[in-house]
Amino acid sequence: MASVATLVIHYIVEELTNRAVKDLLAQDYRHNIFVVDCGSPKAYENPDVEVWRLDNSRGLAGSINWAMKRIEDYDYAFQYTNDVTSPPEVLGSLVRRLTNDVRLAAIQPSMASWHRHLNPMQSDSCAYVPYLEWAAVLVNLAAWKDVGPLDEEFNFFSMDIDWSYRAKQKGWKLAVDYSVRCGHLWRGTHSLTEFDIGGQSRKEYLYGAKKYGRKDWSQFLMGGKP
Repeated sequence: MASVATLVIHYIVEELTNRAVKDLLAQDYRHNIFVVDCGSPKAYENPDVEVWRLDNSRGLAGSINWAMKRIEDYDYAFQYTNDVTSPPEVLGSLVRRLTNDVRLAAIQPSMASWHRHLNPMQSDSCAYVPYLEWAAVLVNLAAWKDVGPLDEEFNFFSMDIDWSYRAKQKGWKLAVDYSVRCGHLWRGTHSLTEFDIGGQSRKEYLYGAKKYGRKDWSQFLMGGKP
């Protein structure tokens, strides 16, 4: 049985994190849940799970990278933002798919998204996709060690396509499990705090243009060949 560490990223909005933890405790696959408090002004507390607290916010990518160093002995990591809702069968289905395909670096459930290939389909299939959306992603730790951590300059919005592209360059595959579906409150924590969405988006766009040497870098990575 593959060992799974679930990392729930928390910042300020306790009601979202409490709901996420409740869903995760109800999963039909055994896993260990760790809430990563990204330096909230008020420390998050929940007696049902272990909480890891950073003294200062490192953003989404930075917090995930920090937590991943603490779970190196696990087989898989379920990287989970607190604005996702999951029925009980989600994690078990993802684990089965990932275990049965040695080419997979990561897999996610379907969910409503601007990205068409992530949207629910009338199918119980699992399909390879060009990139994933980093909201509820089950990651193979062997792939994580091979590909490397999330690029913290893409700290909120573009880290997913960057990591997906780097994984494909290494020969790994990415997939969506259409047999399970999660709900996703788009930018849930961001929309409920004073986060500067526009400023951060522009910062990451400029960084991506510099890193990849092209203005259309995000479109290139989304459809780019390894």
